[in-house]
Amino acid sequence: MKRPQRGSDFDELRGYFDSDEPIMTHGANVKKPKLCWINRRDFETPEWIRDHEKVMMFLTARFPRMLMDKRQRVQATRWLIIMIRYFLAGDPCSEIRKELRISTAAVKNIVRHIRCAFAGARLDGQPRTGRPVGRPKEMPKAA
Repeated sequence: MKRPQRGSDFDELRGYFDSDEPIMTHGANVKKPKLCWINRRDFETPEWIRDHEKVMMFLTARFPRMLMDKRQRVQATRWLIIMIRYFLAGDPCSEIRKELRISTAAVKNIVRHIRCAFAGARLDGQPRTGRPVGRPKEMPKAA
């Protein structure tokens, strides 16, 4: 550890502090101020999120039974809150997390799901295969 320079300031501090005080041995621990997190994102908010009718059509297509099924209604509400707070208001995921009482990773996943759903892609990020969903139908046998 470097010994501080002797001078009038140091001698004056010695009049107030002992040699074993933390300020005399480690300094004042003055650190450079951190830059505030500026809410910059590398994407632009899609225009459809600003249109109430398109948002409701989007949520109805994604959650078709939201009026009858409580689970879908809760998920649709989460998606709507995240669309408003993240895309329109520009709030960070950590702030949205507190309101919804879910993890930051869950908020980020829902944002990714919203983007994928609007783009028409699968929500797990995999490309669409074009194959029909479900068990294969039995083909008629040729005689």
